[in-house]
Amino acid sequence: MRLHSWLLTVLSIAHSAIGHGGLKLLGGFDAVSNLQPRGASQFAPHVNHALQHRAALPQPGYIDERAVNLRCGPGNGSCPTGYCCSIGGYCGKDFHYCSGPACQLSYGDKCDGNTSPLGSSTKDVARPHLGNISYGGTGLYFCQNKTQVALTFDDGPYIFTEKVLDVLDQYSAKATFFITGNNMGKGQLDNASTGYPQLLKRMHAAGHQVASHTWTHQNLSAITVQQRQNQMYYNEMAFRNVLGFFPTYMRPPYSECNNETQAMLYDMGYHVVYYNIDSNDYLNDDPTLIQNSKDAINVQFATVNVTAGYPARFIVIDHDIHEQTAYNLTAWTLDRMLALGFGTSVTVGECLGDPPENWYRAASGAPADAAVSQSLANITPTPIPSSGPSPTACSGTVTLVV
Repeated sequence: MRLHSWLLTVLSIAHSAIGHGGLKLLGGFDAVSNLQPRGASQFAPHVNHALQHRAALPQPGYIDERAVNLRCGPGNGSCPTGYCCSIGGYCGKDFHYCSGPACQLSYGDKCDGNTSPLGSSTKDVARPHLGNISYGGTGLYFCQNKTQVALTFDDGPYIFTEKVLDVLDQYSAKATFFITGNNMGKGQLDNASTGYPQLLKRMHAAGHQVASHTWTHQNLSAITVQQRQNQMYYNEMAFRNVLGFFPTYMRPPYSECNNETQAMLYDMGYHVVYYNIDSNDYLNDDPTLIQNSKDAINVQFATVNVTAGYPARFIVIDHDIHEQTAYNLTAWTLDRMLALGFGTSVTVGECLGDPPENWYRAASGAPADAAVSQSLANITPTPIPSSGPSPTACSGTVTLVV
């Protein structure tokens, strides 16, 4: 596995700046005061997160290497066939140009985000809405089970994911991994040479929940309809190639969502999951800084008083692409949960009361050489009409483009 530190930084900073912002605020950040019907306080972590780091977005032009002396992007047009268009607006062919989410999909046909996994598309897979957990809409921010806490990890798998799994095993804890299929130039999720198929199988076999975080971590609200669909279908195909099924749960990159995106996710049968505790681990990936993340979690944990009517119900967002998260923060969080009487971590599906048979959809069409698990072969969930919001029940969105 290659560690491209500059691209890891780009993804981490941009991911944070655009928004774990999870809240799709009508009219942008200035509309915080208009959230009174649902309670502005519950959204504070998302708003503060995006506001604090908005200025930290990488600026176009920071990439200096050029494979060809051609400009691309808005005002310059597309690269020649077979090239990628970097975030800085230059055409090239290596990971500096092609890696998602930085590669400009509309101006370079070889961007990782434009390159699908092998096998047939999953677009024709039946997608009934199962159970009583809402699909699409404004999304899910809280556990329904009042005494449970769900740890979640975004952006992996990566070189630190195995350590995270080891720590979870030590605590008999379960987590939900929101998987990105080919971000940071790390290689495709279903490519055996990366080691990711083995990690994905280990996650599932250990009882963790695997969910989608798109193919190359693009802002779904800032790309074309076809590109948006590809971000979901390509990730489904990679899951299918490894496991024989794909998830019904997802988290939008940057927590960005507009009405069109929410309608698409509703139609595709996805539960949209956000969070109500942000550890800020992406800002504190250093031994001298990680205490800041612990403090951020402690502030929220301190609000719990079950007997007084203030239950836990926490969904915590971390990132398994960061060393301090893997080797420090995860164990600390689990220890803190035990000390406070929360018990150990559970999956998002469990904390929402959704049975595991509803978390995935079986899919055929993997290439002949794919090592596919058939663990869903005997699962036949019964469709139940969803009581969730309408497919367009999403409010406006802040538009920041990586």
